[in-house]
Amino acid sequence: MTTDLTMLLIVQASLWAFYALVPWWALGRWLVRYPWPIRLALALLAGVGSQAVFGLVWGIGIRQPARYEGLAYLGFWLAAAIMLRVKKPPADAGYSRRKLSSFEQAGLAATLLAGFAVRLLHPLRCWALGQSDAYSHLAMFRDVVATGSLGNAIYPPGYAWIMSMPAAVLGVDPYHVARFGGAFFGVALVLGVYYFLSEGCRSGRAALAGAFLVACFPGFMLLHKTGVGAFANQAGLFFLPMVFGGVLAAGVRDRRGMGIGVLAVALAGMLITVPMMWLHVGLVVLLFWLCSGCKTGGGGSRWLRRHAWVPGLVLV
Repeated sequence: MTTDLTMLLIVQASLWAFYALVPWWALGRWLVRYPWPIRLALALLAGVGSQAVFGLVWGIGIRQPARYEGLAYLGFWLAAAIMLRVKKPPADAGYSRRKLSSFEQAGLAATLLAGFAVRLLHPLRCWALGQSDAYSHLAMFRDVVATGSLGNAIYPPGYAWIMSMPAAVLGVDPYHVARFGGAFFGVALVLGVYYFLSEGCRSGRAALAGAFLVACFPGFMLLHKTGVGAFANQAGLFFLPMVFGGVLAAGVRDRRGMGIGVLAVALAGMLITVPMMWLHVGLVVLLFWLCSGCKTGGGGSRWLRRHAWVPGLVLV
């Protein structure tokens, strides 16, 4: 049990250090006025999104052991930190609509810890990875660490590259990453939902309630189970609320630049990691477009709206 706890701490600490703390430090004053949960969600998106892109390029054009790619990732963020400290952030880069109360901050911290604990119950009690897909991804992690590419050339490489970082840079056995790493994206999902609801709800407590439901409410047990083992949909479930949060932020003049950036990074990460989830995004965007057309009368695109069932049927 002591060894399991040690490996759990190493895996989780390294994932959060690589993908949250490093971008948080590099982005610095560009996000300094955001509340810490939003800042953490945006830093996490920047970290995992950039690693997905790096892994894709590395696997196609370089194909060397992944430890060198990990060093390139860290070098990229070091260079970004230097550049961003010289360049003045845009006017909306530090925009914050409101400050979080002490109750909200404490409640969200407790919610994140609860979500983290719930997703570690199975890994700490059982050596099995919890699902068959996890063993396929474990093989992909080993391929990435050893050769710098996936053995399956047509499978989206983003998730394997994101999760392989502790094994590639620190020498952790990929099995331990597959066993204990799922809680990382489980907590990331909670942060993503909080960011999305913060953009869409006037009440901060509504965003906190949504984050609580995703984190540990018993009625959402099937969603909690997505944080067990290793499979690419874990990353997709984080990218989805970030996409929709970016859309909402892009619709507000004061946060348009940041919203477009969040949307672009989340869509790119989703494309490289779980491209099938673009279908869900497409359906939501189509429904939003149709509903907005009904509200405004449709204008010159009335014929397109009338026949929008065709792309809808294709997506379904």
